Amino acid sequence: MKELIKIIKQTKSVVVVAVVIGVIFGLIYHSVPKKYLASGSLYITRNLDKISEDYFIYEGYYSQQTAKQYVNTVMGMVESTDLMREVLENMQIDVTGKNLRYYRKQVKTKKSGPQLITITTRGTNLKETEKFWDTLTKLSIDKSKEINIAGDPQLRIVQISESPTVTEGFNSLALNTIVGGGITVLLYTFWVAFNKYYS
Repeated sequence: MKELIKIIKQTKSVVVVAVVIGVIFGLIYHSVPKKYLASGSLYITRNLDKISEDYFIYEGYYSQQTAKQYVNTVMGMVESTDLMREVLENMQIDVTGKNLRYYRKQVKTKKSGPQLITITTRGTNLKETEKFWDTLTKLSIDKSKEINIAGDPQLRIVQISESPTVTEGFNSLALNTIVGGGITVLLYTFWVAFNKYYS
């Protein structure tokens, strides 16, 4: 370790150059278009038909269990290629293999609770990111209604908020430059150690 530090001290100019290169890469990364995140939740439920008190108790339990199981189906549908194709068509975006792969990667679904799903979309334009979320969510709800007509029409998807919460992705200039410089120095140190060991 002492020898490694000694070698690094002897090549201070190289270390400085490595740090500068790392900082430049950090600045370049920071200049990449900002990322925006649109996030909102859907609540999965099932309507009840009260006939008697005993029936209501059983039906309530059954409906809750059915809704919980339906959560996975909805999550799979939101992330499916079929639904994404309809989303792109609705947004007047060319339906190509490249676009399908890209936009599917910009969607993240998370089970936030037993009957709650959080959908997050990403993009480089604030309005487009929000529109993407709105379109995806609306089509998911509509498609669910269409499918359940022949299945269980009592199942429902409730949108918690009329519009998603849109935030700007974290992109710190200071952090990017520090990380860029740090990674470059680590790589240089590894290279010096490698050459020292095998020389």
